[in-house]
Amino acid sequence: MMKEATTMRKWQLLAALGVAVALAVTLRAVDTAGIFELSDANTADDPAVDGEDWQTVNATSYSGPAIVRTGVVADMHPGTPADPTIFGSNQTKDSVDIPGNWTYKSGSVPDKNDLDNVYAAAYIPPAGHVEAGHLIFTFGADRFSAGNGDAFLGFWFFQSRVAPGPGGNFTGQHTPGDVLVLANFQSGGGVPTIQVLQWVASGGDVAPNLLQVFQGQAECTSTHAGAACAKTNTSPTTVYWPFDYKGAPFCSGPTCAVPPLAFFEGAVDLTDLFGDNLPCITSFLAETRSSSSVTADLKDFVTSAFELCKIGITKVCATQAPQGSTIQYTNTITVQNLGSGTLYDGRVTDTFQTGVGTTGTQYFAADCTGLNPCTTVPALAAIPKNGQLGSSIPISETYNSTLLTATNNATVEAAAALGQPRTVKPDPLYATATCTAPINSSVEVVKNCNSVQLVPVGGVLQVQVTVSGTVKNVSQSNTDIVIDSLTNNPAAGAIAPAKSTLAQNEQTTFGPFSYYPSAVSIAQCATGSNCFTDVVTAAWHSVLGGNKGTSSGTASCPLCPSAPGTPAACPNLLTCQQPPLLPLLWRP
Repeated sequence: MMKEATTMRKWQLLAALGVAVALAVTLRAVDTAGIFELSDANTADDPAVDGEDWQTVNATSYSGPAIVRTGVVADMHPGTPADPTIFGSNQTKDSVDIPGNWTYKSGSVPDKNDLDNVYAAAYIPPAGHVEAGHLIFTFGADRFSAGNGDAFLGFWFFQSRVAPGPGGNFTGQHTPGDVLVLANFQSGGGVPTIQVLQWVASGGDVAPNLLQVFQGQAECTSTHAGAACAKTNTSPTTVYWPFDYKGAPFCSGPTCAVPPLAFFEGAVDLTDLFGDNLPCITSFLAETRSSSSVTADLKDFVTSAFELCKIGITKVCATQAPQGSTIQYTNTITVQNLGSGTLYDGRVTDTFQTGVGTTGTQYFAADCTGLNPCTTVPALAAIPKNGQLGSSIPISETYNSTLLTATNNATVEAAAALGQPRTVKPDPLYATATCTAPINSSVEVVKNCNSVQLVPVGGVLQVQVTVSGTVKNVSQSNTDIVIDSLTNNPAAGAIAPAKSTLAQNEQTTFGPFSYYPSAVSIAQCATGSNCFTDVVTAAWHSVLGGNKGTSSGTASCPLCPSAPGTPAACPNLLTCQQPPLLPLLWRP
């Protein structure tokens, strides 16, 4: 009854932290069969065993099933390269928060507490596996000396980025849900005692902020029971990376011999312990400790990124609609949680081209306080883990630009835990979309021949042609048009339109204006009526660029000009005029 009450109190504490506890969590043995080799206490891939080992997962080139891995993180001291960093003051303990307490310094630790290399990987077994869909962490380390065989190691999996920072202090902080696995090997190795602890805001049972979720003697064997296990090598083994051991020459590889009790490995099934309420891990720390107590002095450490907490962003062009002098671009941004835990307080920053050398920025967030312009997207407040409904969030964004081809970049950032800084970002950082708007511009020129008359000019009659017309923007796309020039042929000189910039379906007028065609032009029309051709040409371009051209309008003017005040009715210009005007008809 006491054990049942204790278990119930632990789950009640988790629920009080805002964690939705699964109604039933069946604790099974951490089973990596077919995924990872744990029971052999070595690093070599065994071809007779289905699954990989550290030889493969720590290789420089890797394409296996691990969803994240650290590779070999070297911390050899006094090996090569030397790394003299160790934990600092006695305030640095697992039971206290990191800011203001965790420090590091240059120095040395007892040989058996000196880490050479550490490594970790995460797996989610596929369908058909007994632990299909479970999140399983594997971890390992090798050390400078086996000493008396006793070893006290810890493996932290943090939701914030914990690492050595400036001034001898650690950056990052504890977040409710951080996981600590303690592996205690005593009496010359033997069966280790495993503890899995979770950092809580309050109400811990082994320390105010540490709640024990698993404890037991659990050696990784084919028959072990429990959600976590560990193992050390009881005979010499081989590693496939540089290794330094006390009293032996430094080994730079490619294979190095590790004495008994100097290599450790283990695993924890987080799904067995936490159900679907998995923390979103971003960093990893391995440590050596002075004893099995949760308040033990911490000795050596090695840190690494462990980006199990991932977010992705994509962007595609949706529509491009010309709006006169600008183009309205509408794109679709998709934010996706690619990790195993819920992400919080997501914020998308979208930067777009508004013109040549100019950009604009808009934001999308769950809470737009202090952001302008910003669109509220409630779904960004808590983005479910990968594979759950809602883990992919589409966002429609619209902006205006004067460019026919506009590029914009979007990025997203989120917090691994509620109330924490936004440290989770995509890789690559930006999703880019380059959109091109289809422009179909056209201009229609209509020209009218108002009149052809004989008028006296300096005592001589000359033919005067008077024309007018319209220019209309008949573009199929909603695009403003600029009239660059209007010219008339055969008349020389430019014509001024009433308006030079026209919206779609808008027209402007030109004229009326008059000119005197040459005698040659008129002589060419001496055989019939309406053969005197007059052409106005408009040169134009789209305000948005890309489209430009020329459009012409033609007017066929009557051949027979009339005397001032009389209609033109003659079929031939030479017979249209009565003497004495005929000899004075044209100037040479």
